[in-house]
Amino acid sequence: MSTNGMNSVVSQYNVATTVNRLVSAANAKGLTVFGQREFAAGAGETKRPTILLLVGNPNVISQLVNASQVLAIDLPMKMLVWQDTDGKVHIGFNDPNWVMQRHGVTELAELTTRMRGSLEAIANEAATAAATAH
Repeated sequence: MSTNGMNSVVSQYNVATTVNRLVSAANAKGLTVFGQREFAAGAGETKRPTILLLVGNPNVISQLVNASQVLAIDLPMKMLVWQDTDGKVHIGFNDPNWVMQRHGVTELAELTTRMRGSLEAIANEAATAAATAH
């Protein structure tokens, strides 16, 4: 699903497992997980889990920032894992093509399309069980 430049998929796992699978999938694709932020931690009350991961490839980030320094406000890319009011777990991320459009960068369309493919692949891998071969 895509809304206002943000893509999301529903995970069949709980939040903790989804985050672990997302980190593993990102690392397997050669991406760096730069950080993780749990928004409910330390809030003093029970909240639905909401975890933000910063992911990317340092070389790609450098190319993007060299094309337009203001892109740095949206880099590294963010992947959000959250549990909704119905108990469903989601993985969301901004579409890199939408981010480039936001900043008026058009010359890197091929690169950002590959970035989108990588983010979609790791989100789908983290969200669903691997198909079994028959």
